[in-house]
Amino acid sequence: MFMQKITIYTDGSSKGNPGPGGWASLIIHDRKIHKVFGNGSNTTNNRMELLAVIKALEWVHSAFKPGTVNIHIKSDSSLIIKTMNEGWKTKKNLDLWEQLGKATDGTTIKWEWVKGHATNKYNNECDRIAQEQADKVVHTGRAVKSDKDSNFFCEKCRKGTDGVLSQKSDTSPIRVDCTHCGQYIKFAPKSEANLKRISGNNQTLF
Repeated sequence: MFMQKITIYTDGSSKGNPGPGGWASLIIHDRKIHKVFGNGSNTTNNRMELLAVIKALEWVHSAFKPGTVNIHIKSDSSLIIKTMNEGWKTKKNLDLWEQLGKATDGTTIKWEWVKGHATNKYNNECDRIAQEQADKVVHTGRAVKSDKDSNFFCEKCRKGTDGVLSQKSDTSPIRVDCTHCGQYIKFAPKSEANLKRISGNNQTLF
C-alpha cells in the first residue's frame, strides 16, 4: 500500500498562565499547506501546544484513510516531544494527553523537536497564528463601562458580578475576576473606562 507522507508543524501560545491562548498547526502534504487553528479564554501554554497536535491529527484522520499516511510532527514543545519519544510520565492536562493517545493510536508518527523563535519559517508561522488567536481572545473581551452596568457571570459561584479589574503592567491585558469568589472570568479590552477602574481601585497586579 502506498503511504502518503505528511509533515505537521505545531505551536501554542498563552498570554498568562493561565490566560488567553491560541494554537496553530500547518499540515504539509503534496506541496500544499492546510492551516488549522483556534484559541481558549482561560488556558495554558502546554494545553495550547497539545491542542495544536491533537487538532492537526484529527484533521489528518478526517482527510485520509486509516493506515495510509506516515506523519512527521515537528514541535518546539520539549514536553510533547520527550513524552512521545522517551515516555515521560504525564502529570497534568491528563484529558488532553488521553485525546492525544487516541489520535495517535494506529498511526505511524515521527516526533521531532525544532527550536522555537528561530529560523524555521513554518514554526514561525505557527507561532504567529497562535499569537494572533490569543490576541483575539484578549481584544474581544467585554468592555466594562461602570460598576453599575457591568454584567459578568461567574461560572464558579453561578451568579452575576461587577468584576474586579487588574493588570500586571501597562502592556498587559486587563483581567476580570469575580468580586464574590475571586475566580478568573475573562480578559477585557483596554478601554478608557476599564483603565480608569484599575487606576481608581489601585488594582495594578494579579
